[in-house]
Amino acid sequence: MVLSQIGQLVTVAPEFTEIVPAPNLRFGIYRTRATYAPATRLSKGAFVGPDGGLVVVGLLIVFGALISFLTREKPRPAKFTDDQVRSQVLVYKTPEALFAYWCKYGNTEIILDRPLLAQLIDPGDVAGPGLPAIGFRADGIQTVMLKVAASDGGFIVIASTASRRGPRLRVGDLVLWAPGAYVDGLGNELGDPRAGYVGLIVATVAPAWSIKDGFKIIERFLPDPEAVR
Repeated sequence: MVLSQIGQLVTVAPEFTEIVPAPNLRFGIYRTRATYAPATRLSKGAFVGPDGGLVVVGLLIVFGALISFLTREKPRPAKFTDDQVRSQVLVYKTPEALFAYWCKYGNTEIILDRPLLAQLIDPGDVAGPGLPAIGFRADGIQTVMLKVAASDGGFIVIASTASRRGPRLRVGDLVLWAPGAYVDGLGNELGDPRAGYVGLIVATVAPAWSIKDGFKIIERFLPDPEAVR
């Protein structure tokens, strides 16, 4: 047992024989002889240890520290404005992670000319080996196979880039695909009516998104000068 006497710790043996008066002590009225025993109660809440140290002092210190801990001011949660919340960018570990998230929680309704999130896939995984992952037309337009985000996990379309002035595409890239005209019969060939939409790839995007700015654009496909004239 450890008792406190005016800032000093004293170790008490498990037993002693007797307690004798010590009137010359300022902070205690009893002291012990050479052999010790368990502390003896003198009054309500007060115990005597060696050389008259009172356990109550230690209890008061502990009690005061406990009250201070319980009544301390707790940190308040940070408050953000609506604009700060909307500006927060969610960064995903992989393109596949963003694609899966958008299929489950994003807006995937097909509206003409409104870009949807899509990911380049290897045609060999769908139609068998032998097909090139990226096709190039004579005018420099790239043709690819995309998986467009949808609530059921996505659907497949054949797409081309909006122009030749843009990034070189690779399997696994995330892109924005804008659906255009619908071609009857094309969807039946791919086993999904939604595959009948003919659309254009307008930009590549990073695996990041925010409420305010939407998808983080990496690079856009710019109009050809000849087409603008």
